[in-house]
Amino acid sequence: MLRSLYEHCPGARVYVLCMDEQTEAILTELKLPFITCILLADLEDEDLLSAKKNRGVAEYCWTLSPCLPLYVLELNPEIDFVTYLDADLQFYSSIEPLFEEIGESSIAIIEHRFSPRLQDREVNGRFCVEWVSFRRDDEGMACLARWRGQCVEWCYYRLEDGKMGDQKYLDAWPDLYPSCHILMHPGAGIAPWNYSQYHFDVNQEGQITVEGALLVFYHFHQFQLL
Repeated sequence: MLRSLYEHCPGARVYVLCMDEQTEAILTELKLPFITCILLADLEDEDLLSAKKNRGVAEYCWTLSPCLPLYVLELNPEIDFVTYLDADLQFYSSIEPLFEEIGESSIAIIEHRFSPRLQDREVNGRFCVEWVSFRRDDEGMACLARWRGQCVEWCYYRLEDGKMGDQKYLDAWPDLYPSCHILMHPGAGIAPWNYSQYHFDVNQEGQITVEGALLVFYHFHQFQLL
């Protein structure tokens, strides 16, 4: 993800939350100049440490989804716009079209866009926490702070009272925040749960296309090395 992002966005500045010492050691050894490592202990406060006691590993990772971008913004007042990315993405072309689409919006999210046979899964969340952007303005910061509070209070791997992990909270955002933009680019957020409904091709330059648009990123959900 990191290398493909930098290839297609050379100006990228990436903050990685290292969930363990091995992650930090590997990233330090790789010496990628555009990476800043954030240690888990530096981000954790009393509320997070308390939540950690009753969350599984995956649940705690989800709890931290809004905590990382908020931490980055608080520590770096010069940053005006931040995007949370899942670690299991790979980029295939420039992400500039996505930023052009977002424009001056305060928030940007992307739908799962489930294939027809998987539509029933939308009960767990209309949107996917794979790309979530926030602008440092009143609406963006209010949304991010609210999401953090919600995840710290409740973030479990079960559907309960209209909640599911960190992602179902996003369902309310388009109604709550007028400046919340839903990404529509057909080449963004292609994943195992939606690819079957799209037509893929390769253009004259050898680039993968989705419905005629360049593939921007694919979500390698549950990818495993065997």
